[in-house]
Amino acid sequence: MILKFIKKALSYLLRKLHLADLESYIYERRMELATIIDKKHNSTIQYGPFQGMLLSQGDWWGKIDRPSMIYGFYEQEVLESLTSKKGKYKTLIDVGAADGYYAVGGIISGAFEKAICYEIAREGQDQIKKNADLNNVSKNIEIRGEAKKNFYDDFTQEELATSLILVDIEGVEFDILSKREDFQKLKNSSLIIESHALYFDDGKEKHQNLIMLAEEFFNVTELKMSSRDLSNIPELQKFSDSDRWLMCSEGRGELMSWLRLDPK
Repeated sequence: MILKFIKKALSYLLRKLHLADLESYIYERRMELATIIDKKHNSTIQYGPFQGMLLSQGDWWGKIDRPSMIYGFYEQEVLESLTSKKGKYKTLIDVGAADGYYAVGGIISGAFEKAICYEIAREGQDQIKKNADLNNVSKNIEIRGEAKKNFYDDFTQEELATSLILVDIEGVEFDILSKREDFQKLKNSSLIIESHALYFDDGKEKHQNLIMLAEEFFNVTELKMSSRDLSNIPELQKFSDSDRWLMCSEGRGELMSWLRLDPK
């Protein structure tokens, strides 16, 4: 009995070690590919709505995702939704702006005239400034610190009515958008909210509660990560199947979803 238990325990440990080695290899290979592609294209986006955007060399955020950013399929569902209605919105309010990828790209694409970036991390604020300077859009971007619970009070209703709000704050969305009043105040804006339900034991309930609160004022559409078509990217034809699909990976723990909210 003891020998059987030891064998099972050893087998379990070997499987865990194997998975750890595999995950380590995947991460390292993704980083190698990111370096290759970034160098090949001089840190410049080649395809998609943000074509022509220069990416700074800071390692704080997103370096491993350079291939998917450069070839235009990073968070493709968000990218398409964000830029699908050019001329409708004046301002992108970017809550959790990270390195300014969407803020700078949104202006370059012509989808927005200006972007207001809320980013709590000082490193992120520095990278937003670098990316804005690199792409000559500094005059169109305002960098702020942490988005407080009632961040929408920083704006008039007229300003909110001409804004799209992008929320990506690693689970804090369930705190700052937790009351009926929050959605009532935002009812004239459109929102795209990245749901981090996977971070919580009761994440499914949090996700559904957010939808329930929003539905009084918004038409809610759920966006989920879907397939990527690499057949029209000639620069990737000489890479192996494994490398091409590793370049598509965003390293997420589960299938990701976003909520698109449009005023009723």
